[in-house]
Amino acid sequence: MRLSLAAPAALAALALALQGCGGDGPAPVSTSPPEPAPQASAPAPPPPSAPRPAPAVATGEGLDRGDAAPDFDLPVLGGGKAGRVKLSDHVGPVPREGGPDGVIVGFVASWCGRCTASLPTLAQLEREHGPRLQVLLLAVDEDLPGRLAEAEKVAEKGVRAPVLDALAVPGVQDAWMGEKRNIPRFYLIDRSGTVRVRDTGFGQKMARLLPQQVDFLLNRANRPPLGGGRPSAEPASVDPALGG
Repeated sequence: MRLSLAAPAALAALALALQGCGGDGPAPVSTSPPEPAPQASAPAPPPPSAPRPAPAVATGEGLDRGDAAPDFDLPVLGGGKAGRVKLSDHVGPVPREGGPDGVIVGFVASWCGRCTASLPTLAQLEREHGPRLQVLLLAVDEDLPGRLAEAEKVAEKGVRAPVLDALAVPGVQDAWMGEKRNIPRFYLIDRSGTVRVRDTGFGQKMARLLPQQVDFLLNRANRPPLGGGRPSAEPASVDPALGG
């Protein structure tokens, strides 16, 4: 009898053990410490913005024949004038209707004796060619009083050209003159905005040469094509012998 009573008890214990390992019973309680909750990752930094392109800067002696003249937008200095002047309002790939046939862009300063010597010739060119020729002078004195003094001197010498503040916009002087800053420096620009002549300095030779260069530039600008018709709109070229 003892063996028959013990057998059912052993079978019951075995059934309870099997229920603890099956999927129908309660899950065993884990005694290991809980895993820490995952922390939220920091937002990724925004991608860096693309760098702004640096303005084109001429190297060496600056612009030369055949280069495209960099545009500028500069304030007018003194001389009873006001406002701003943009080169592209006068010359460019699409010449302005009624605009000049050529532009002289000159870099000058109040302390520069040869700059002063050039002013009577510039005044004569203005009177001779009228609206066909636009003269723009850019003062490069390091101090503003000096640039204002140059504007007054230009007006006193009878030059109608506006004197612009070349230092009002960073990079203009670099783009035109490059590393060498010898003045006066004159650029003859055709209607398309292309540099056709670069002259440096001013003396008796240049007093004779500059009017010839201007005449050549303006005459080519309105030269009629072969067979008649309207004047050619092609950029004027200047005899290399006339270039500085």
